[in-house]
Amino acid sequence: MELFDLSLWRQIQFELPMMLWLLPVPLLVHFLLPARKKQSAALIMPTADVAAVRDHRALRGRGRAANPLLWLAWCALVVAAALPRLLGPPVTPPAMGRDLMVVLDLSASMTADDMTVGARQVDRLTAAKVILDEFLERREGDRIGLIAFGSNAYVVTPLTRDLKAVQAQLATLEAAMAGPATAIGDAVALAVKRLDTPMQSQRVVILLTDGYNTAGTLTTDDAADLAARLGVRTYAVGFGDDPALTIFGFRLPINMPRDDIDEQALQRLAAATSGKAFRARKTEELAQIYNEIQQLEPITRKSKSIRPVISLYYWPLALALALSLGALCWDALQRRRA
Repeated sequence: MELFDLSLWRQIQFELPMMLWLLPVPLLVHFLLPARKKQSAALIMPTADVAAVRDHRALRGRGRAANPLLWLAWCALVVAAALPRLLGPPVTPPAMGRDLMVVLDLSASMTADDMTVGARQVDRLTAAKVILDEFLERREGDRIGLIAFGSNAYVVTPLTRDLKAVQAQLATLEAAMAGPATAIGDAVALAVKRLDTPMQSQRVVILLTDGYNTAGTLTTDDAADLAARLGVRTYAVGFGDDPALTIFGFRLPINMPRDDIDEQALQRLAAATSGKAFRARKTEELAQIYNEIQQLEPITRKSKSIRPVISLYYWPLALALALSLGALCWDALQRRRA
């Protein structure tokens, strides 16, 4: 911040500009009020010391030199009372979006090495993490939470606007760390309960799984009923490639229909909550699905630009104090010399 920047001084405003009318008050008091008459006995001494009288007048003159400091202190005090403030550049806060819980399957089957990222062969969990990370990058303004599940469901990250923290936690997840089985119902129910907050916002659950509900106390339909009752929309993504036909150990480019993803349960879950069910067999398909969800759940509530206000009253207030102390020190010095 440059002190002599003219554009900076133009941004300074006063919250109480009417206080500036007090600036000439000392001048009005000085010139309009009659001078106080001193009544003292006059003593004529023919042998008066002319040099002493000259020194006395000089001291009186030096004593009045403190007055300009007091006048300046008054001006600084009035400026401080007017509450000067500096308006910073306009800042647009992030747009207000949705409360969104990402529910990610960490069961042992997510280690299946049937996905590609670029030209690299990877397992399902690695591919899902890459796509989810890109999805989170575009959700600025949302409150995002992350739930991981296997045999049990756990809250990895509660609802937060710190997307970097969610991405960092996502990167640490490993397959089977929550158990080898698949507790879809418990995971969705946990996400729905975490979204049951007093804040009035659109609440969404995005589930990604590659299996059936094989663990936990709640079924997928139980979780669907809970989500529908609390008004939480759910998007269910079944992820994983169909097994290829192999003959004598050779993989043929023919995929066999698989039955290890409960697509019907996912469809019921999405339909009960006015959401949508998807099926992704390739990483590219998963990326397209999350792009579609991005369009189905856009961040539409725009935030208004605001200008930060920086109070500056303490600068003239400090100057007034310094000038007052200077005036007192000057007066004390003159008295001491007298």
